[in-house]
Amino acid sequence: LLIFFLSVACNGQNSADQKTSSTNIRDQGVLIGDTVFEIADQKLTLIFQDKKENYWFAGEGGIYKYDGKNLVLFTLKDGLCNLNILGIQEDNFGDLYFDTPEGVSKFDGQKFSTLEVVTGDSSKSEWKLGPDDLWFRMGWDENGPYRYDGKALYKLEFPRTTQEDEFYSKYPNVSYDPYGIYEIYKDSKGNIWFGS
Repeated sequence: LLIFFLSVACNGQNSADQKTSSTNIRDQGVLIGDTVFEIADQKLTLIFQDKKENYWFAGEGGIYKYDGKNLVLFTLKDGLCNLNILGIQEDNFGDLYFDTPEGVSKFDGQKFSTLEVVTGDSSKSEWKLGPDDLWFRMGWDENGPYRYDGKALYKLEFPRTTQEDEFYSKYPNVSYDPYGIYEIYKDSKGNIWFGS
């Protein structure tokens, strides 16, 4: 019996070591992400450190994760909805969210999924501010932000003003929306600020 328990304990330890030394992430038995030795994308625009002290680098070629030892690249084949990453956020559960022009990709530590947007007139009335809400822009030409309350992603619209009519009378053939969001910030009091 002693030999049996020692052999099981040694095999269990080897299995645990193999899991922690794996550089890729296992999604239902399939490894996602490619281990790389350098960052090939020279157009990185974001650096983010998560609660586990991993670093995430993003730009126009996907997402790189650096855990202090290994560098792993995630792209469309791993489940990202777009390679152009506009923002990175983390919720209270440690899930990561990647804002892109095509949608929001959620990473739960094992796999990527794309958040579905609630459509219809009811979503326009969801201008609320919960302490755990995440806010996204999804591109530059959207008329307002997207709010995620942990369950649903709502497309919101800014209220229209007379300044919009004046803008379009001056610039009738403009190729961008004056309500397009370029930056979103949350201040120390929890207010959300939109730069357009």
